[in-house]
Amino acid sequence: MSSQSKEKKFRIMPVGLRMVKTAMAVFICLVIYILRGQKGIPFYSAIAAIFCMETYIGNSKSNAEARTFGTFNGAFWGCIVLVINTYVLKDTPILWKYLFISASVIPVIYTSVLLKKQAVSFFSGVVFLSITVNHLTDSNPYLFVLNRVLDTLIGVGVSIMVNHISLPRRYNNSILFVSELEETLLNDKEEVPSYSRVELNRMIERGANFTIFTEKTIAEVMEFVKEVPLKLPVIAFHGAVLYDVEKKEILRKKIMDKEIVKSIQELLREEKICCFTTALLQETLMIYYEEFFQQVEEKEYHERRTSPHRNFIKGSIGNEAECFQIMCICKQERITKVCGRIQELPIGEDIRMVQSTSRDYPGYAYLNIYHKDASKEDMLSELKAITGLEKTITFGTVPGKYDVLVQDSNQNTVVKRMKEIYEPFIWKKKKKEICESKFKENTK
Repeated sequence: MSSQSKEKKFRIMPVGLRMVKTAMAVFICLVIYILRGQKGIPFYSAIAAIFCMETYIGNSKSNAEARTFGTFNGAFWGCIVLVINTYVLKDTPILWKYLFISASVIPVIYTSVLLKKQAVSFFSGVVFLSITVNHLTDSNPYLFVLNRVLDTLIGVGVSIMVNHISLPRRYNNSILFVSELEETLLNDKEEVPSYSRVELNRMIERGANFTIFTEKTIAEVMEFVKEVPLKLPVIAFHGAVLYDVEKKEILRKKIMDKEIVKSIQELLREEKICCFTTALLQETLMIYYEEFFQQVEEKEYHERRTSPHRNFIKGSIGNEAECFQIMCICKQERITKVCGRIQELPIGEDIRMVQSTSRDYPGYAYLNIYHKDASKEDMLSELKAITGLEKTITFGTVPGKYDVLVQDSNQNTVVKRMKEIYEPFIWKKKKKEICESKFKENTK
């Protein structure tokens, strides 16, 4: 094992801000307990503070609402059982009392279901049982109920307050941030690293204008959106499409001429290569394919067809469909040969061909064909016109093409650099070159 791999394996993870805030919230809850004259049970305040502390403030508020509802629901039914125990079941054997408590769990849960709060029925049950089972015989069980509710509310309030604490920053919401997806944001497992996912989502939640441009299809983009819910349209298919991920609508597209598509398909048939033609038919994305000539083509089909964002049709593309991508996979040498043949056709200057090596199938390569004008730069101009944002910061791996050059193979670099630009501390001098001109730097 190399020293580098050992370093990665045994690297100690840093203490996160969420951990620090959680410890701070627990301490404040204990201090409040002291200031209250050590009345109540600080354990419940601390537990509520830990439960409500989340990475995102929106999630923290949702947890706070859930915890509050669960506490009040459980306390309400707990008080009813205490009253019935005091005035109706006072001299009843303990076994019958426990039977009544057990049966009372039903209305506790049913209330949660009735009010569409099924997810918090557990907390309601815990509060209810802590009141009725542990304090049924107390001289004043209602005092515990009061403190139980108050302690929980203290923990919830402290957690929300602490989670809102942050060092004062400026937020540059007038900048459009656009990053490559491959080799910059995604790791070797085609996933967004935890740090990048958390920080990126937090900045988007605060109003950062961020999106991506990628060679990937819309189906693959939607997998990324599951982790990072983008609000702006994305540039997909190597710049052939501008897609609104929220409305699930293609805003701009570069369509290939139908005769050009037919010429390419005929050539691929001659070469006995199956092509997958992506087109828009009545606002629906369709992928047309014909006969499989290789096992790898059939594997590609079966792997891709499982996505709900892909619609495959076996047959020729119709006249109404608008084609913006032709894709095929084959041995690298055959792909090179096909590219040469296509380039010799009269249509060679009207299309753009992009080759890429397959990770899943060694020795194979993909060939993607688009309209000649399909480019990230053109679609970025379209995106700027739609959003009204003039200032842009782009992140990528090609020297001289992007404002921030990412070369260190660290998938967190984009988000770290974006964070410095988007939300600098207010006491830091504003860098005019970032906001008014292109920001170019090699990250080493």
